[in-house]
Amino acid sequence: KSTIKDLNFSMKFDYFLGSSQFLTFGYTLNNQLFNPQIITTLNANQKKIDFSDIGTARIINNFFVDNRFKPIDWLEINSGIRLSTTYSNRVEYYFQPRVRLLAEISDKVAFTASYDKLAQSMHLLTNSTIGQPTDLWVPASATAPFEIADQIVFGINGSIYNDWDFNFGLFKKDYRNLIDYKQGFNSYFGIKDNWQNMIDVGTGKSYGLELLVNKNSGKVNGWLSYTLSKSIREFPEINDGKSFPYKYNRMHNISLTSFLEFYDNKK
Repeated sequence: KSTIKDLNFSMKFDYFLGSSQFLTFGYTLNNQLFNPQIITTLNANQKKIDFSDIGTARIINNFFVDNRFKPIDWLEINSGIRLSTTYSNRVEYYFQPRVRLLAEISDKVAFTASYDKLAQSMHLLTNSTIGQPTDLWVPASATAPFEIADQIVFGINGSIYNDWDFNFGLFKKDYRNLIDYKQGFNSYFGIKDNWQNMIDVGTGKSYGLELLVNKNSGKVNGWLSYTLSKSIREFPEINDGKSFPYKYNRMHNISLTSFLEFYDNKK
C-alpha cells in the first residue's frame, strides 16, 4: 500500500503600506513521510521494486513575500517571491519569483499578463505499459531533483452584456527535471532494484488557449469552457530522445454546465 503522510503549519501576515500598496508575507512548514511500494508479477512470482530509501521524513520550509501595488487607477502590479528549502539526507533550496500585471482597458474589459516560476518537491512517476494502476508520488532526490516549471500567461476578460462574462487566455509552460521510467522498464520486472536506477530525467512543455463564457443571472445560467492544448515530454533514453505526447495530454476539452431555476423562492 502506498501512502503519503503530511503535517502542515503555516502563518501569514498582512501589512498595509498605504492606500495603493499591500504587503503579505509568511512561512509554511510541511513534514512529509513517503511510503510507496510496487508489487509486480512475473511467472506467478511476486517481486518488489525497492522504494525503501524514501520511506523517511522530509521537512519542507517555505518563506514567501507578496506585494500588491496600484501605481495608477487602471494598473495593478502583483509581485512576489518564495524560497523553498527541503531537508532529508541533504539540503536543497529554490527561489520562485512571480509577477502579474492587471490593466483595466475599460470599465468592462481588463488585460492580464503573468509569469511564475514553480518548484515542486514531488514527482508523479507513471507507467502505462501494464494494465494496473502504477502512478506513484515520489519525493525529489539527487537523481530526481525538484521539478521546475516556468509559466507565462496572457489573458483578457470582461463583460459582453449585463449578465454575460468572458475570459480568454493563452498559456505556455516549460518543465525541467521531469522523470519517467526508462524504456524497457518491463525488463526489470522480477528484479529487486532501486527505483532511482529505473528512471530517466527529461524536459517537457505545454501550451494552448482557454475560453470561458459565463452567464451569471436569469432563470437559465451556467458556463461554457473550451481548452485547446498540447503537452509533450522529451527524455534522452526514451523514444530515441524524440519528443512524444504526455500520458495525460488532452488536445480538446469542452465543458458545458447549465442551471435552470424553476421558481423564485426569494422573498
